Order: sequence, then C-alpha cells, then structure tokens
Amino acid sequence: MDTLNGWLGRREYSFWLWFFLSIITCGIFGIFYEYKMANGINEIQRNNDMYYDPNLPIICVILAIFGIGIASLAIQQYQINKLYGDSSNV
Repeated sequence: MDTLNGWLGRREYSFWLWFFLSIITCGIFGIFYEYKMANGINEIQRNNDMYYDPNLPIICVILAIFGIGIASLAIQQYQINKLYGDSSNV
C-alpha cells in the first residue's frame, strides 16, 4: 500500500483503514479495496506507458469473492514487482 501511495503521489491506501473496515463489514470493504488497488496498479502502469491489464480489477474481485483473496494479492504483488523490474520507466 505504501508503494502504491508513493508511485501515485497521494495517500490513498491505508493498511489500518483496510484492516478495521474489513473486520467491521465482514470482508466487503476488503473486496472493494482489492478492486481499488488493482485500479491503482493499472493507473501507474498507464501513466508510465507500460502494458496494463484492464481486467485486473475484475479478476481480483472475483478471486476475493470466491474466498481466494490470497491469489488476488499474489497477482497484485506480481504486477508491483514488474513495476520494480522496469523501474527505469517509473
């Protein structure tokens, strides 16, 4: 979340907000955050003229709904790692 905040240049993502609201809403906010973070990753990739998958947010939400949010997080981490690998463009 800190990495995305840094690349986007704004304080949009917060672990504690995600944590507490996910508990209070029984996970619904966590699903929304999956979508929001995937959109943030796509925005960073678009802003740096990199390939981005427009389906990433939907894929992350579907995985989270079916209870395999860890796979969604892994996909997002993979996309973030690709940003680091191509840091000359960021």
